[in-house]
Order: sequence, then structure tokens, then C-alpha cells
Amino acid sequence: MLAAQVAANAQRLNDIDSTGTRGVLVVQTQLADLKGDVVSGFAETKIWQGRHEQEHRDEAKSRTNTRRWAWGLGVAALAALESPLLVLIAHLH
Repeated sequence: MLAAQVAANAQRLNDIDSTGTRGVLVVQTQLADLKGDVVSGFAETKIWQGRHEQEHRDEAKSRTNTRRWAWGLGVAALAALESPLLVLIAHLH
């Protein structure tokens, strides 16, 4: 049984060899397609990374802006509460 399979495979290889390429053109075409896919994948990755970095920059700006507003509101609230307190203390003395 094994000998029959080996003989059949040998005949198949001889038939492939009669064209002289042994499927090299098919593999070459597939490799060329693969190269194109890899290059486009790298391009897509670069675009994605650029967008991702921009998102991080935007988030950092947003956090900075939020902190500035929080500090401003805190100072305004402190000033709003402290002024009447200082007036009260001044009148008590």
C-alpha cells in the first residue's frame, strides 16, 4: 500500500517536472501578493498609530484644560467664601 502511494507521488512529481517549473511561478505570484499585503498592512499600522498618538495628545490637552478650570473654580469659590468671612471677622473686632 505504501509502495503504491510512493509510486503515485513519484509519477505526480514527474508530471509536474515536465513543465519545468514545479509550481515556482505560483509560489512567486503568491509571494508577490503577500509582499503587497504586508506593505499595505504596515501603511495601515502607521496610519492607525498616528491616529492613536493624536488621541493621546487630545486627551492630554483635555485633562490640562479640565485642571485649569478646576483650579480657577476653586480659587473663585475660595474668594467668594473668604470675602464675607473677612468682613465678618473685621466687624467682630
